[in-house]
Amino acid sequence: MKVRVFKKRDRTTPDRATGWLVCNVTLPSLGRREFETAGPRANHGRTFAAIRRFVLSHLPLDDESREGARFVIDVQVRAAGGGLRRKRLVTWRSGESVRDAIAKASAAWKKIEKEETDSASVEVDL
Repeated sequence: MKVRVFKKRDRTTPDRATGWLVCNVTLPSLGRREFETAGPRANHGRTFAAIRRFVLSHLPLDDESREGARFVIDVQVRAAGGGLRRKRLVTWRSGESVRDAIAKASAAWKKIEKEETDSASVEVDL
C-alpha cells in the first residue's frame, strides 16, 4: 500500500533566505522614517517587487526633500545556530542612483539561496 508523507522542511541550513525582506526608508528633511516588510511568496520576484514599490512610493521626487535620505534593504536568513539574522542587500544614500541601488539589491536577492515555501510530499510504501 502506498501513502503520501510530507517531507519535513529544512530550517537548519545557514545563510538561506527565509523569504522575508525588510526595508527602512529614512527622510530626515521631512522628519519621517518608514518601515516595510514583505513576506515569502511562491514567486520570489513578487516579494522583491513589493519592496521596490514601497521604496519608489516613499522617496520624494524633489532633491530638497531627498537631502540626507537613505534606504536599506535587508533579507532575513537562517543563522548557523538555527536562529534568524539579517543580511544587507543594499544601502542607498541621497545623491546616488535609486535605480542602480534597486537593481543591485534585486540581483543579490536573485542570487541568494532561499528556503522552500511549501511542504513537499512523497509517496512511500507502507
